[in-house]
Amino acid sequence: MKRTFLLLKGTGATTPGWATSTGLSTQLTSSWNVGGIVWNGSIFCVTAGPSTGTGVGRFTTSTNGLTWTTFTTAFSNATNMIGIVWTGSQFCAIGNGTTNKCAYSSSGTSWTSVTGFATAFVGTNVYGMTKTASSTIIVVGGTGSTGAASAYTTNGGVSWTASATIAGQFTARCPLGVAYNGTVYCAVGTAGSCATSSGVDSWVKNVILSAVTASDRSYLIWDGARFVTVGVDTSVQTSTNGTSWSSLGNLPFSPSTGLSLVGTSVYAYGAAGQLAILTSGSTTWTTPSTFTTAFGSGNTPLDAASNGTEIVVVGNSSASATSP
Repeated sequence: MKRTFLLLKGTGATTPGWATSTGLSTQLTSSWNVGGIVWNGSIFCVTAGPSTGTGVGRFTTSTNGLTWTTFTTAFSNATNMIGIVWTGSQFCAIGNGTTNKCAYSSSGTSWTSVTGFATAFVGTNVYGMTKTASSTIIVVGGTGSTGAASAYTTNGGVSWTASATIAGQFTARCPLGVAYNGTVYCAVGTAGSCATSSGVDSWVKNVILSAVTASDRSYLIWDGARFVTVGVDTSVQTSTNGTSWSSLGNLPFSPSTGLSLVGTSVYAYGAAGQLAILTSGSTTWTTPSTFTTAFGSGNTPLDAASNGTEIVVVGNSSASATSP
């Protein structure tokens, strides 16, 4: 399950061209899947874990998105890295494994494991995470497709508190994605479920109003003007408040594997090395003609980040592509 989060990651519009980048694959084997990438103003940081079995999660950093250095972390038995954010002062990363994992770092090279995270997050799997402009982070997920759970931190991941209200708003449903618009948190999930919260733990149930309410809403972001969510059926919905939703058609490919925010542009990914871009305020997706060749049609893109000049897209099998 691909996680989604609110991150303003530098500039990002319809890009002029894409090139294959092999630097990440020299640090991670082809059996490793990337959980997320973020730029902190000085370095890109990628979190990754083995796709099967047990292993130690890793973090890989780069100043240019081309040459990478890998650091083994305290993420033991973390086979499914969910995502990574930069709070303004430190990185925070989340993973699933034999237990749910959290670690934080101010440098990207030396990491501290948070033992209390697994206690605060009572679900089996974390599926989504988001952050505010400060050090508040919320994660959502649950057990299977029916049990809802959430936890939040106000200090960048150092300590966590369990949500007391989200489970009652996702009855027989599970939240899969979460985003923040500066005022309201919004979570979407299985069977078209949706809830909003004006604070870190005051969730209220809503309904995504469309002809595809039965579709699981797997991915969610805020693009600076509207929430954008994509279902497993590739249908796209938008909302300015998380309460009233409108249809924006479908992605130009299926299945969808995630959403990222690069600047004010929404990046949507497809399983066969596909990319579609929705610029701010637009209702039309564009598909860069050189991306699939650069990324590889046998690879699945999952996340992207930009340093303001270069955009880096990463995915499974340690695949990576850059633009320009």
